[in-house]
Amino acid sequence: FMGIPVVSSIYGPDAVIYVSFYILIYNLLLYSLGVWLISQNSDQNAKFSFKKMLNTGVIACLISFVIFGLQIKTPAAVGTFMGYVGNAAVPMSMIVIGASMAQADLKEAFRDVKMMLYCLIKLIVIPVIMAVVVQFTSFDPLLEGVFIIMLSMPVGSIVTLLAEEYGADRTLSSRGIV
Repeated sequence: FMGIPVVSSIYGPDAVIYVSFYILIYNLLLYSLGVWLISQNSDQNAKFSFKKMLNTGVIACLISFVIFGLQIKTPAAVGTFMGYVGNAAVPMSMIVIGASMAQADLKEAFRDVKMMLYCLIKLIVIPVIMAVVVQFTSFDPLLEGVFIIMLSMPVGSIVTLLAEEYGADRTLSSRGIV
């Protein structure tokens, strides 16, 4: 959710369609490989569920591709309503993260050397390496910029919810988000 307002403020609202591609791939990976990885260290053995993969985020992305691709004009009221819903998503995500932070030991989060190293790699090293790599491609600079911004965004709070659902270490997940 953080990537949408960041990309929109830097590149304008028209660039948000590219974020939808990133979100679609993220959701597909999260609800397949991510769930499998989370369940490996828990007492539950998750099985692949196409139903869980075809969630509201994936459906919304697919609908946005159809609307964008077919250049369907939506009524102004629908656009306004969807704007309000989209604008509410960021604060709601922050509430979930805040609830996770309230339950996490903040001192412990910043003492966890492995987690700090992971965050350094995830939030800085990988985006910097990819920024250098994409300089040697012939992609549109707008696509490159959106890709790097989305790559450098923090992990979504959904990971903590999935950790809780599948019996994995929710505290570790919360520390990663913090």
